[in-house]
Amino acid sequence: MGRSTVHYADNKTNNILKALHNKLRPAGTPVQRVEYIIELLLLRIFEVKLKRDDEFKELRKLFNSDHGNENKLFYHLQTIGSENILSALNKEFFPFYSNILQEARKVLKENLSIKVQDQLTLIHEVFANSNFTNNVQSGNLEDIIALISDIDEDRLLNTDLLGDAIESALSETGGTKDIGLFRTPDHVRQFMVGMLEPAIKDTIFDPACGTGGFLFDSFEYVMERIEAPYRSKDEPARFPGAKSHPELQGWFRKYFSENSIDMPSIEETAQFYRSGISGIEYLGMIRKMAAVNFYVRGLNPANLEQGDSLAKFNAELAGSKSLVLANPPFGAERDQKAYPNVWEDYSKESETTILFVKMMFDSLREGGKCAVVVSEGFLTWEQGSAKSLRKMLLEDANLQAVIGLPQGVFISKTGQGPKTSILIFEKGKPTEKVWFYNVENDGFTKGANRTPVEGCQLTEALDLYHQYVKLGKTPPETRRSFSLSVEWLMVVDPRIKERIRKETREAFDIKREEAREKLIDKLNTKLENAKKAKTDKFNKKAYDSEIWKFDTTWENKILNEIAQRIDKAHTYSFNPTHYRSSLSESQLNEWDKVVEHHKPPSNGHSLDKRFEMLLGCALKDAINCVANFDPLNAIEADIVREYLSNIEAGELQKHPALAKIDEILKSGARYPRVKLVSYIKEISERNNKDRKLPVMLVSKNYGMMLSDDYFSNRKLNKVYSNDLRSYKVIRKNQFAYSGIHANEGAIGYLKDYDEALVSGIYKVFSIDEKKILPAYLEMILRSDTAIKYYNKDTQGTIERRTNLSFDHFKNLDIPLPDINTQKAIISAIHEQLHALDKIAQMKTDAENKISQIINAAWEN
Repeated sequence: MGRSTVHYADNKTNNILKALHNKLRPAGTPVQRVEYIIELLLLRIFEVKLKRDDEFKELRKLFNSDHGNENKLFYHLQTIGSENILSALNKEFFPFYSNILQEARKVLKENLSIKVQDQLTLIHEVFANSNFTNNVQSGNLEDIIALISDIDEDRLLNTDLLGDAIESALSETGGTKDIGLFRTPDHVRQFMVGMLEPAIKDTIFDPACGTGGFLFDSFEYVMERIEAPYRSKDEPARFPGAKSHPELQGWFRKYFSENSIDMPSIEETAQFYRSGISGIEYLGMIRKMAAVNFYVRGLNPANLEQGDSLAKFNAELAGSKSLVLANPPFGAERDQKAYPNVWEDYSKESETTILFVKMMFDSLREGGKCAVVVSEGFLTWEQGSAKSLRKMLLEDANLQAVIGLPQGVFISKTGQGPKTSILIFEKGKPTEKVWFYNVENDGFTKGANRTPVEGCQLTEALDLYHQYVKLGKTPPETRRSFSLSVEWLMVVDPRIKERIRKETREAFDIKREEAREKLIDKLNTKLENAKKAKTDKFNKKAYDSEIWKFDTTWENKILNEIAQRIDKAHTYSFNPTHYRSSLSESQLNEWDKVVEHHKPPSNGHSLDKRFEMLLGCALKDAINCVANFDPLNAIEADIVREYLSNIEAGELQKHPALAKIDEILKSGARYPRVKLVSYIKEISERNNKDRKLPVMLVSKNYGMMLSDDYFSNRKLNKVYSNDLRSYKVIRKNQFAYSGIHANEGAIGYLKDYDEALVSGIYKVFSIDEKKILPAYLEMILRSDTAIKYYNKDTQGTIERRTNLSFDHFKNLDIPLPDINTQKAIISAIHEQLHALDKIAQMKTDAENKISQIINAAWEN
């Protein structure tokens, strides 16, 4: 995943951080510069806490003139010449702070509070191996100290300034790769915290905590909820901080004023400090930064572990947390080959997001809640682990909300990062309905330099969640907010079931008949021998019994196989476009008017039964069956659309109600939208014959072409397979695609040969040529819209993809006009391609003419 696109600090602080990086540029990489900045910031933060924090009051004695440590505070660095600062840091400051707990105990007779001891232990940890190398130029250090001195004290104590320092490094070339940290924007974190409403009795956990944003935001939320009733109007709030969106700040101020809580006991406060907030961070340097952020806010740094949280998950962590908030890494490299402690059935799962969400689910106690950022691909990934996890979140948890964030909230080093969503779920009771909310305006402008704008929809989402969703009520439906019954998310299209039954029987019937013939030959011989021996040990009754057993066994085998394949066909997708039709409110009203006088004969029947009745009814009764279907449901609306599309136009016009429904469905789009699965069939014919056929491949740039031509164009040597028997046979007008490169356009069909061979790694399929022209389909399947769909099968970053599965591919919705319109579209595209060829030729001619003019000038 990419970094946030929001500027975290105010302009002045941002400019200071950028200036610090520029001054420290000779000192090394972005990582090294961040470490130097953090150590200097911590010296300044410690000085400010010593001055302003009552809990540090007891430490002030350590720095009075009686003990000779007055020159160990940050301000002293401003009083010495630039040539002496490097030596003072390395020889005086770092050794002192790396031993500060012991130094304090020498001076202070009374025992230090546990919180102060914890924080001094952290300071010791940070400075234990500190050393500024000579690459830190002395001439720059005076300017660097002045810049850090100029940072506002409130910024030091009340913001994720260390995260801001890292964000400065991320803007550097290579910074993202070096740092390895991807931040969640403040306003998105605060929104997620506001959804879960942490309280002082909660145990809050982030297994991928970075610099600790979710954790200290949760702490600030708890503290603000307690302190808000006692805060003056002019006093700044803890949560959200000054950096948050103004409309979000206003929402929380109002919410806290209307939802006050009792003051916690001393015991509750102590327990919250000791174990209420914890996290794990993979990188040691980032974990150190998170610990410093905890130190700034008076949290317990010891609650932050460093390491692989997937490997650290154990029985002690399982079921121990009441709230989990996280933005886990997408497609991260794994430390281990397998994580059976997280998920034994899918211990080798390569997509770490799946493992993280499973681990977060298992970390929750019964009734615990989770808010997690996932890529949009997570909502639809086809692999077994993803489907099983989504099923688990529906059956073993209450998936309360799927909140879509706008593209651009995150960016990667190559541009915009993936579109993301937030899942909110509660462990322990099954889902009944899921609330979907699509955020179009998160309160910031689009682009790399995001600035606040009015109309932040996060506040509306918070209102709807707290007023309706968390109480089990259904929010009012709008264009971007609606709820779906879990039954919609669990259903399998009956047309897919029908196809599975047909294909399974066809495949098994061949095997069954072969086995049955062998059995009959065997039984006939046995019966003949019994007759010859004049024995009744095997007779016609026994013969018929064996045949019955055989048929029954095979029928059960086929039914079991069908059941398994149908079960695998469940996607449990969290993408609402799979379930909710695109019909407008006016179109839905028109539909209702058409069917209101027609009584459906099968109220309460399952979709499978309603589908069966529709196919089996007479055309004159079809409108009554159509009245059973919900046009808001994408699958049900598409079943009706497909049924009507198979009726001859003249015949359809004899039934005005059906014709009107057909008109409504077609008016929703310029061309009807259909699922590819209804018009294609996978082919896997191996080349077992001893004959020579052309070898084809599918190119990202050229579609399907002869491999000789491809390698010639690429100026590469042709690579031959030693065993062409592993290749697949492809026939004229059949398609093949590369699972690895389909999302870059590697898909095409066989045009110039009746038969050819393609590598066994390709997926091959035939099409219904009565309904789809191969040339039209190729253009559709290589289009940008189709490629975006293929990318939903992506796992990890844009740079790291899995093979595009046929199951995912065949569920693509495509526009399907009639054959004549397809021909017109093909002709129009070819016309434009021809125009491009002419332009290319004109460009070549012009370049040649320019060369001739220049050469002539040289010759003269």
